[in-house]
Amino acid sequence: MNGSHHVTMSVGSAQEDVDFHVRTLGLRFIKRTVLFDGSLPIYHLYYSNAAGDPSAVLTTFPFRQAGLTGRRGTNQAREVLLAVPAGSLDYWTGRLAERGVEVTQAEVLDARRLLFRHPCGIEYALVGVEGDDRVGWTGGGVPAEHAIHGVHGVGVHVSTPDTMVEFVGDALFGKELAEEGDRVRLQVGAEHRGGAVELVVNRTDDQGTWRYGEGTIHHFAWNAETLANQDELKFAVEAPATPTSPS
Repeated sequence: MNGSHHVTMSVGSAQEDVDFHVRTLGLRFIKRTVLFDGSLPIYHLYYSNAAGDPSAVLTTFPFRQAGLTGRRGTNQAREVLLAVPAGSLDYWTGRLAERGVEVTQAEVLDARRLLFRHPCGIEYALVGVEGDDRVGWTGGGVPAEHAIHGVHGVGVHVSTPDTMVEFVGDALFGKELAEEGDRVRLQVGAEHRGGAVELVVNRTDDQGTWRYGEGTIHHFAWNAETLANQDELKFAVEAPATPTSPS
């Protein structure tokens, strides 16, 4: 496993989503297709860094026109974590504020990060990192020294953290790196390839929805690199009777 491949979200309107990812976050708009699942004509929008690297891709389904909404809750991926160059968080505080995005400064796992939300409500965080060689996109107006490298990881809210720590370790070969309060950080695959998994204990929210619906993360995909590795990983995930899709 070489870290993550992409994160896919169900969002609001297409224009609102493009404005957020391209004009606010300065990401590269790499392509537009349609969702090949069901009869509704839903766009599938793709954003990334300069090279379109695996581990740097965010994709979205704009569901507002279709009227499908989701519910954020526990036992659900909730937080999109993006990696930015260390020392760039002050720049991002100003840029986000200039574009009307409410930003919260936070200290998480002994490191500063910026917390904010997509217009549809999905939680985002910018995490400053050292040594990330993925190249940010500058065509969106963000200088190279501040541009987003790619995905840092995902925050998953869980009601039974011990079970999820075991699953990430056994099925995804994740290594536990840190624990702070109600949050445990694991690393899947190589560092700086988007494989940080942060498990957050959440026993207060209701179960989140597991379907298409505005305002929720749909899935977090891993980079298996080869079909042989993918088959091996699929077997490992299915061994404890966890259902998987064909692809």
